[in-house]
Amino acid sequence: MIRPIITIQTQEGRMALSKKAKPVGCESSAWLDALITDLIDTAKACRTPTCAGLAAHQIGEPVAVFVIQWGAEYIPIINPVVVAKSEKTCPYWESCLSRPGLRPVNTRRHKTITLDYLEHSTGHIIRRTFKNRDSIVVQHELDHLEGKDV
Repeated sequence: MIRPIITIQTQEGRMALSKKAKPVGCESSAWLDALITDLIDTAKACRTPTCAGLAAHQIGEPVAVFVIQWGAEYIPIINPVVVAKSEKTCPYWESCLSRPGLRPVNTRRHKTITLDYLEHSTGHIIRRTFKNRDSIVVQHELDHLEGKDV
């Protein structure tokens, strides 16, 4: 189901987006399945050259889940933990669906980032290293989980 994107344009939206995400615990599999489906459906519906990821925060669920575009698909990242970041950084102009109509923000992001996260399909913790643009997208979504605005 496509859900509305929460934006910083209202006080309620700013407050919701500024909360730190809670880890996904023992929620029912059906609830998590539905959340991931909603994230992917919403991300696909908003697909623009600048929309490569979407955090659960942005659709009103303050839990540690986001999806990122991985090739032609979206993959869910659940309860991510950063295990390594490159020292090397790069500048990047970032936009955000929660900041509609605002100019992109010039940020500096690590060129690579390694996460441990729960893989939805298997239930196992996996480790994956993201590079370049994927790393930037992951860091942007991690900021949402921390309640930070770009």
